[in-house]
This record gives sequence, C-alpha cells and structure tokens, in this order.
Amino acid sequence: MLASVVLAGVVLAGALALLAGNAFFLLLWRPVAAQAQLRPTLVLAVTGGTTLPRLFAGLAAQRLRPRRLLVVLEAASDPAAAVVARLAPSLPFPVEVLTCGTNDGRGQKSTALIAAAGHIGPADAAVVLLDADIAPPPDWLGLLLAPLENGRADVVTGGRWHGLASPGRPAGWRRHVMVWLERSIALGPRLGARRVFWGGSTAMLAASFRALDLPRTLDRALADDLALSAAGQRLGLRVLVRRALLLPTPPEGDEAGVAAFEKRQMQLLRLYCPWLWLALAGLLLAEMAGLPLLALALAGLAPPLAWAALAAQCLAGLARALAHDGVTRRLGLRDPPAARLVQLALGALRPLAAPLALPMLLGSAVGRRVRWRHVEYEVAADGRPRVLRRAAPGQEIA
Repeated sequence: MLASVVLAGVVLAGALALLAGNAFFLLLWRPVAAQAQLRPTLVLAVTGGTTLPRLFAGLAAQRLRPRRLLVVLEAASDPAAAVVARLAPSLPFPVEVLTCGTNDGRGQKSTALIAAAGHIGPADAAVVLLDADIAPPPDWLGLLLAPLENGRADVVTGGRWHGLASPGRPAGWRRHVMVWLERSIALGPRLGARRVFWGGSTAMLAASFRALDLPRTLDRALADDLALSAAGQRLGLRVLVRRALLLPTPPEGDEAGVAAFEKRQMQLLRLYCPWLWLALAGLLLAEMAGLPLLALALAGLAPPLAWAALAAQCLAGLARALAHDGVTRRLGLRDPPAARLVQLALGALRPLAAPLALPMLLGSAVGRRVRWRHVEYEVAADGRPRVLRRAAPGQEIA
C-alpha cells in the first residue's frame, strides 16, 4: 500500500511539473514592443558593480528610452561609484547617483529604495525597479511599460532566467543544480505567487509608486520585493506577470557564491513566505521518492509497475529539461554544449539527481541569520531584521 502511494506521488509530481513547464514553453512568445509614450525613471540599487558593464550595454540599446537612471549607493566609497562614472557617458539619457547611508533596522536595498523614493517627483510618469545582474534585451522596457500605458495593469513584473555560460569558468554541480531549480520554479505554476513582484524588473505608474509609500512599507523590511508585493495586494493593485519578460541573468561569482545566493533565496522564502517554501520542499521530496522506489525495485520488492513509474518520471524530467533548453534558446541565451548535456542528464535522472538539491533545502530550513552581499542580518519572529555585521561596500561577509 505504501509503495503504491509513493508510486502515485512520484507520477503525479512528475506529470504536474511536465505539464507546467511545457505549457509555459509553448505559450512563451515575444510580442511586438509597443512604442509607449511613457518614459520611465529607472531605479537601481547596486554595490560592487561587477555586472554594470553588461547592464549598461543593455540599457543603452533599449528601443524605449527612459527619462533617467537613478543609481543608489550605500556610500561614495563603493567600488560601483567609479564604474558608474566611467559608464554613464555611454547611456543616451541622464544618470543621477545618490548615496543612502545605512540603517541597522532594515535591509540595505530597502534603505536604497527609500532614498530613491525621495527623488521621484511630478515629472516622473512611471518608475522601473531593476537589478544590476540582469541582461535586458532591447525590447525590455517597451514590453514592461506597454500594459501600464494601455491600462491593463498598475504594476508589471517579469522573472529571472538563469544562464550557465561563463567564459573560462565551467559550471560546477552547485550551479547546475541551482539553475535547474530556478528554471523549474520559473516555468512552474505561480499559484499564490502570481501577484508577487520581482525587484529585478518591475514597472509601475507613478501613482502606484506613491500609493506603495516606500518609506513606510520598507521601513523594517529585509526582502523588499516581498514587502512591496504584500502592500500591493493590500491596496488591490492590478499586477501583471508577463511571460515574455523572463530576463536572461548570466552567472555571477564562483560556486561558493552560487550556494550562498540559493541559500539566501530559500531562507527568505521560508521566513517571509513559509507556505511557498513548504510547497517547494514538498515537490523536491516527491521527486526524491523515486529513490526508495528504485531501491525496492532493484531488491525485487516493489510493485510490478515500479519500473514503469520510474521510467515515466525520468521521461518527464527529460521533457522538462528540453523545455528549459527551449526557453533558454528562445530568450537568446546559449548554454555551452557540455552544460546543456548536464542539464539534460539532471532531468533524465531525476530520482538520482534530486538529492543534490537537498543541501540547499536543508541549509535554509533552520536559523534566522541571512547574509546578503556585504551585510549579515538576523530576522526576528515578526519578520523585522537587524544588522549583525557589515563589511565595506563591494565586499562579502567572511
């Protein structure tokens, strides 16, 4: 009986993931970017600046020209300041640099966005929040702003699509597992997360930006996008998640940095969206259920359909991997041939590959300390953070 329940769970989990991923791939299309009249102000909180050359090149190529770019730094000593000064002349629109200082009772990015909010005025018709590690295609702003201009939404947001190509740095197993997980989440059903903003690419009308009241909403917030999403839901803002706005995000950092990134993402989910963390954990454990099924089959103790169920799970995983690869190519990214083979293998060998993600899940399951760039926080039971340690801007906590 137990084996039959496990068998049903394995098949159901694989089928749902396969259906969601391939439906997403088939529906993914890039509409013609409308020539919107809205010229948004871009708001970028950044430290370090290693990815800024790629970002600025993408911004310079936008078909819809923004009004200006607000860059917010913690301090003028941040290495990003010199990078911005060097790259700003390459942009066909003004760049303004602000310094926001620090506040030990909230996340550094929240402090930066609060500072930027004080510089949004009557001349700003729309605001776009973006991250420094995205690689926006030329039609990004047009696609992001068009639904605001035609009245379909108050807020438009996209999603992240992780890449694997990194010159001279082959991807290790941590990066491969993280990319598989992130791509699976991006292609999965959004369910309760359908109104969640992504801070890496979110546009809103100035009226919506003012209604969100960043100085109040982010005053004690660590996860800025989750706090803004909750405020948007309370206000009843219409949020549109555009399938065409999965943004290529090439890899950054070494394998240790990848592990730290994924741990932080999962920690923030557990601390601020525990139901979503539990759902992801449940899906991962359902895929891992194939392992005992495989052991029972090899021992001759499993039901006769066990091998068929395992084969179905592997085929479903391979189909998901092919959908990942198809979306990657449709978005203009090119994974190296060896990396593509590894990703296909991760899909085809789901019962054996799923446990590789277990350390990421377990690492986020306990504790309330979160490391984010050069700051380490502790999150209280009510969700309020406080700074425990802070390195110099552009550095990482040792």
